[in-house]
Amino acid sequence: MKITLLLPDMSDDTYNRTKVIYDLLINNYQVEVVSVNQKKNSSKLFKSSFAEYKKIDFDLGKIVNDLKKNITGDIIYAIRAKPTSFGFAMSLKSSKKIPVIVDISAKEIYNTFPYSNNTLKSMFLSLPFFNNTNSFIYTWILEKRIKMADEITVSSNTLQRSYGGTFISSSSNEDLFDSDLYKRDEIRETMGWEDYIVIL
Repeated sequence: MKITLLLPDMSDDTYNRTKVIYDLLINNYQVEVVSVNQKKNSSKLFKSSFAEYKKIDFDLGKIVNDLKKNITGDIIYAIRAKPTSFGFAMSLKSSKKIPVIVDISAKEIYNTFPYSNNTLKSMFLSLPFFNNTNSFIYTWILEKRIKMADEITVSSNTLQRSYGGTFISSSSNEDLFDSDLYKRDEIRETMGWEDYIVIL
């Protein structure tokens, strides 16, 4: 079985969560990573981390067809509930007749511009950004469709209470962040932090 991880962008935030999901799947499944690219971002980190990686440049007129041609998985696993990942995945679910899983690592409407606590105000403020696929109005509409996914995974207990689904915690590389590898006092001196109390 092959699983396609569909990414909304090539940001660090998207990369980190994708790597967690990818590492969980790669030992048991064939996995391809497909990202939608709206900006001139470097894809070096993604290409070096994922064996099968494809970057699809965003063109509203042909993005869905481009994704249809490039997505070869039996399941689409949308990373983040954004229109450029989960939204496109749901379009492909209808046309390609394949299941969709969505991974939720944040309430996406809180991350859209413009956002206020008042939904009507946010919709009104988002009208000038009607051509932005990830604007508030499209993200809000998509939020109502999350339960139409075949499966849901979430990155926190709080999100699980909101959306249900299976909790998959984000993790750190314990080899890279092994405290025995680093000399605390030397690092603090290099950073000029000897006299500071540092809280993490």
